[in-house]
Amino acid sequence: MNKQLVIVGIIAILVTAGLSGCQESQTDYKPPTSGDTDVVELLNCTIETYGATSSFSSERTKLGDGFIHNSTYNYTYYVIKGNIKNIARYILHRIEITVNFYDKNNNYLANKSVKIIELRRTFTDDFEVSYVKEYPFFDNITQVVIDFKTE
Repeated sequence: MNKQLVIVGIIAILVTAGLSGCQESQTDYKPPTSGDTDVVELLNCTIETYGATSSFSSERTKLGDGFIHNSTYNYTYYVIKGNIKNIARYILHRIEITVNFYDKNNNYLANKSVKIIELRRTFTDDFEVSYVKEYPFFDNITQVVIDFKTE
């Protein structure tokens, strides 16, 4: 009888631990995309929050994955990193990647952009966008949509 209870307990713990990892994480996911998605594919994306004592400090501390609000650091910022792939049958020039920031009610708040000059057919490239606490709506951001524009 005691062996059966121990086995049932162990199974319950393993099932609980296994299912807890099924929740969507903002460390490696694919947020919604828009724009020229027929020629550019988002392969992966991470969102992390960092803190530092000042904007001039070379030492930064990762506060966690996703959008973390109410940091005690003087200088806090989000870093959105991703990897894209050229899925067109030709070389892409001047790819503009815009990260659009939204609040929990899907209201548009702000955006930040970066450009990739050239991306050969089937090649991949990384991008990174930072959004600092001094920018408007920093504490309201909860989600992103990534937009692609090519020339």
